[in-house]
Amino acid sequence: MLEQIIKHLEQHPDGVSSLELAKEFLKFKDTQSSFAHLTISSILSKNKRVYMDDDGRWHIKDNSSSCKSLEQLPLTATFIIGDTGTKNRYIHYVSLWKIFPEPQHLYGEWTVDDDFLQTIGRKELRSIYDHPFSASGWQQNLLDAVSHLRLTVPVYLCASHHNLLKSTVAALGVSLTDDSIHMCELFQCAGIEIDDPENLNCCYKALFGKTCNDQNAFRQSQVFAECIRELVRILLERGIYSREDMDDLLKESRKSLISGKEFSYDQICDLPSDRGVFGFKDKNGKFLYIGKTDNLKRKIISFFRDNNTNSAKLQYLQEYSHSLITHQCASELEALLFEHRLVLKHSPQLNSKKDLSQGKDPIAKIEDCVIVMSHTRTDLLMTFWFCRNKRIKIKSIDLKHSEKLNAELEDFFNLDIKSTESSDPVEMSLACNWIHRNKEQLLMVPINETRDGSEILESIKFYWNLRLNN
Repeated sequence: MLEQIIKHLEQHPDGVSSLELAKEFLKFKDTQSSFAHLTISSILSKNKRVYMDDDGRWHIKDNSSSCKSLEQLPLTATFIIGDTGTKNRYIHYVSLWKIFPEPQHLYGEWTVDDDFLQTIGRKELRSIYDHPFSASGWQQNLLDAVSHLRLTVPVYLCASHHNLLKSTVAALGVSLTDDSIHMCELFQCAGIEIDDPENLNCCYKALFGKTCNDQNAFRQSQVFAECIRELVRILLERGIYSREDMDDLLKESRKSLISGKEFSYDQICDLPSDRGVFGFKDKNGKFLYIGKTDNLKRKIISFFRDNNTNSAKLQYLQEYSHSLITHQCASELEALLFEHRLVLKHSPQLNSKKDLSQGKDPIAKIEDCVIVMSHTRTDLLMTFWFCRNKRIKIKSIDLKHSEKLNAELEDFFNLDIKSTESSDPVEMSLACNWIHRNKEQLLMVPINETRDGSEILESIKFYWNLRLNN
């Protein structure tokens, strides 16, 4: 009956009242409209394909609205074979599949390194996964995989795979999108109970009624993509069209994890889907965890997934976090440096020691310059000043009221070359290496030999206006 009502509503774009539906499908004759509404509502109210307008008429939800449907999202099955149970965690294989309109293989490479090959041996690895591989260029293979994910919504089998990929590429100086979906969320929204949503064989059996014991790495990734497509098909049948619909279904379980805190689930949902830095504090105001993200809303929501397989660290954060701070950033460099400074200052309990000591790589050589970027405020610019690879300064400037900047610029760039004054070396390493990787896309204003403040400021204005005009 439900599908018949749905088809009937599709044929009547102006909507149909509960009384009309009751007469058509329940064969009601002389009945009160309130009783008809109660009966029809019990049938339709939980189906997200339909909604009732202010006049009490039922309609089919318009998928051409601002919310992209799941079929329109660039969902990408991100399949990883890795070792997450040891201190030195490795990624062995990464395979990416586009889900719609049909599963399509985008990328698949081994990412094992020489240490792992010495441990397990090439012959054994080949016999287990029956897939050609090479340890040479494994870092580049990972970076190539991430480049495929930049403009997609990755779907992971489990949180540990997401975190493993994110931490591994972060060590290579590359960020990974936080706008992702985990398999357990798809099963929860589909209303399918499963013993272990992070086990590929369990997922396949729950969806298709048979086991998948294929050890071939490529075939496993294909099975993962098939499972995602089947789950999305089930969601669409249930009227769950978009990420927003999924959020509505998962809202109550997430709210229960946030209950009693100074921030609410609704406040998290109101956060911008933009880059920024965030921090969780306990009841005493001490930071538990500080991080950065390219999507504040999605990242914060991800900390409150109701999943029995959550790590001990995440369970601790869910239980003891009490307040939340966020700071929106206009660039990845701003977020990188702001996060580092906060972690260095507050030493949060749940941040790993690696977060405090990362960036020990040799510092890339950056000529004296001012890097100019957009600001979260349209009337300001965000600038980063670099001097002799020893000092860095972050400064918001207003070009319309910049009279006092001349002396400040001169003082910074006329540093005595023998001076021991310098910025945090880890911060310098993070910043300079990031700039070195992204310099082709940056507006870098060179500092002339005279180091005159007014000339530097005029150069900043000139190059920025040139960028705007182009």
